[in-house]
Amino acid sequence: MEEHISTSGTWPLSAFRWKTERFMDRYVEAFRERKILGIKCANCGTVYSPPALICVKCTTELRLERDEDWIRMSERGTVLSYTVAYTGVAPGGLKDLSEDERAIYVLLQLDGADTHMLAQLEGAGEDEVRVGMRVQAAWASETKGALSDLAHFVPAR
Repeated sequence: MEEHISTSGTWPLSAFRWKTERFMDRYVEAFRERKILGIKCANCGTVYSPPALICVKCTTELRLERDEDWIRMSERGTVLSYTVAYTGVAPGGLKDLSEDERAIYVLLQLDGADTHMLAQLEGAGEDEVRVGMRVQAAWASETKGALSDLAHFVPAR
């Protein structure tokens, strides 16, 4: 039987393409309650969402254990850049994706954050997505404190 290496919770890592380190536990667990958290550098005030271990602005170690350094983030943000996936991975190699299969990925900055995150955008076509577009989080129908709880982003209405 294959041995599974696990992180906190019940995530067998061999079953997932992505995993998080322990410092991300609080951030990911907040997804259960449909909340996005950030951590604020106590020295310079830079807000990281997703969180980081060290502030890149002033090189201060972020205090992940301090409740007062964690803040609730807005679920809305702004698209800074985007790309459209025209090719996908299929058994045996790559395949061209039809117009319906294509995915749009956005680099976005949540309101109140000083950092960026990468997410999939749904609910907008290639001709609608643009830099500066306002977006909002879309959650999985059932959340469980996993990365997949933050399903994607959609255009803000």
